[in-house]
Amino acid sequence: MAEHTITLVFLACDQRAVMSLLAEKDEYHPCEVRTVAGERDTPDLVEMQFDAVPGIDLEIELAMEQRKIPYSKTWDESIDEPAGANHVRFDDEGNETTVLHDFEEAKVDVRALLAARDEGRLETFVDELERQSYPAAWAKQAEDCNKYRGRRAANSPADPEI
Repeated sequence: MAEHTITLVFLACDQRAVMSLLAEKDEYHPCEVRTVAGERDTPDLVEMQFDAVPGIDLEIELAMEQRKIPYSKTWDESIDEPAGANHVRFDDEGNETTVLHDFEEAKVDVRALLAARDEGRLETFVDELERQSYPAAWAKQAEDCNKYRGRRAANSPADPEI
């Protein structure tokens, strides 16, 4: 299996939880960790880089998703796998949205585009393509996480996953 360099980005408020998951797994250790200070409405983010990872799975992603920790993960190209990205976001109800990119040229079905135009729903069609192609902005994600986590904390203050 080919080795990859993987970059994992997540909200700085989730750093303790992510570090705990990495410690539990004790499989991969980031060779670089940096905090990216937010500007204006953008929250602070943490960026971790992992080198020489076999495959593209850090083996903590599922646990992050179960704990409602949004993230973006990118990996470089290898013989086995094209370069790509996986963006996981949660709305203010805790519902997950995943946007997967393989960095190949995006293709739109021209027939579907023309049908949407002919049916007067071109704007809706384009909005849906955009939603499927781009993850929620980090500012929106931080807002949604705060709402969701606030409600969860109010409903079960002893919940260790918050």
